[in-house]
Parts: sequence; C-alpha cells; structure tokens
Amino acid sequence: MTTRIIVWTIVGLLVLAFVIFLLPQIREGKRLEQSQKLYSKEHIISDEQAYQDYIARCERDVSKFAKQIEQRKARLTNPTPAQADLLNQLDEKYNEFTKIVSELKEKTTREDRDAAFTTLRELKSDMRKMIRQLGGRTATASGKEEGGE
Repeated sequence: MTTRIIVWTIVGLLVLAFVIFLLPQIREGKRLEQSQKLYSKEHIISDEQAYQDYIARCERDVSKFAKQIEQRKARLTNPTPAQADLLNQLDEKYNEFTKIVSELKEKTTREDRDAAFTTLRELKSDMRKMIRQLGGRTATASGKEEGGE
C-alpha cells in the first residue's frame, strides 16, 4: 500500500513538473514559430496575394501618416526651431514613403520588393519616432495607442 502511494506521488510530481516547466516552453516555441512566419518578408514578397495586401496596407499607412502629421502641424502653431526641424525631416520622410508606396505595384523582381520592404519598414519606424517626439500618438500593431502627451 505505501509503495503505491510513493509511486503515484512521484508520478504526480513528474506531471506537475512537466506542466510547470516544459509545457510553457513548448507553447512559446509554437508562438514564436507562428509569429516568425507571419512577420517574415519571405511570405509577403513571394506570395502575390500577400504582396497585394501589403500594398493596400501601405496605402492606408500613407493616409494615416498624413493625418497624424497634419494633426501635429495644427497643434504646433508656433514651433520651436527644434520642432520645426523635426517637422521638416518628417515631411521629407513622408514624401519618400509616399513615393516608394506609389512605386510598389511596379516592383516585379524579388530583389526590388525586398529592398522596398526594408526601406518602408525603416521609414515607418523613423516617422513613428518623430511623431512621438512631437508629442503625438502612433498606433501599434496590436491597435493600442502608444506615446503620449
């Protein structure tokens, strides 16, 4: 009788250890694998439908950034020299972003698409940082607001 209790206690502890230590690592590995697949440019650039969806998202981003920039300009009626310089840099990045987005449909080779994807990702990041520095908010991928005043 006592042998049974000892064996079942050991089995129970092993199951508990598995649930506490190994199960979360397995789940995290699966989540990481899925997120890498979702966010990899390989998927976006190689699949034609995904690339068209990416173009549509970028076109929406152009209008979102235009709205955010106009809000910043309207709020900063008398900008300091540093803010004016930041606004000029933001306008330059926005114009470059718009130009590259308008050329996305013409990209046919993998190398061209890859270069455009990388450049757009960097420009988006830079513009978001500038908007935050000007006291604005930028939307994250999860839809929550980031930054603040």
